[in-house]
Amino acid sequence: MKKPMTSAPAKAFAQLCQNRLFEGIGTKVLERIRPDVNILQLKRGDVVFKEGDLGDSLYLVGEGSIKISKQGRGGRQEVLDYIQTGNFFGEVALLGGQPHSAMASAAEPTVLGAVKEETFQHILELAPSRLHMNFLRLITERMRSVNSHFITEIMRSERLSLVGSMANSIIHDLKNPICIVRCCSDLITSETNDPRLRELTSMLDGAVNGMLAMTQELLDYARGST
Repeated sequence: MKKPMTSAPAKAFAQLCQNRLFEGIGTKVLERIRPDVNILQLKRGDVVFKEGDLGDSLYLVGEGSIKISKQGRGGRQEVLDYIQTGNFFGEVALLGGQPHSAMASAAEPTVLGAVKEETFQHILELAPSRLHMNFLRLITERMRSVNSHFITEIMRSERLSLVGSMANSIIHDLKNPICIVRCCSDLITSETNDPRLRELTSMLDGAVNGMLAMTQELLDYARGST
């Protein structure tokens, strides 16, 4: 659980003033918003917001890091990005008036500064040119990072798809010689009364059945049936 918000103490506020969003903005300007910046102290795993929650704050990372993730296949959380010390997040939901499109949680012990929309607008009034430039530059950097991650994931998916197709073909072809071994074993069994040979062919049949079962499981997996 995240600790309740409190007004920014001196040490935490000093860390937040180093945020890249505030580059070039004077200390006097930032001191004017200090009473309106709230501090969140998080333990690893604490959730800042969940996917679908309404956004009401911009979050500044003063210390630690935040994991941004989204629910993927099978309900598992897939990591999209990590927001490091000196950066910020939550701006899209706040300014767009939309629910959060992903979940944010602490990747380690983390200190955040929560800035409400009214406070953000106040900073814009105090330092409009500098804040706009910083904001646009950092958002552009993040878009490039997300695009790079997206392209990497597409390439990875294509490689996995290719491996799956190759495995499908190889496993299918592997079943043919296994079936030949089984036919030979059955033929030997039908043409001999030697107890020793029958024992060996019985062992061979058991091994063949096991190999066929394993290849079928691999084939189903390659096809995405399991």
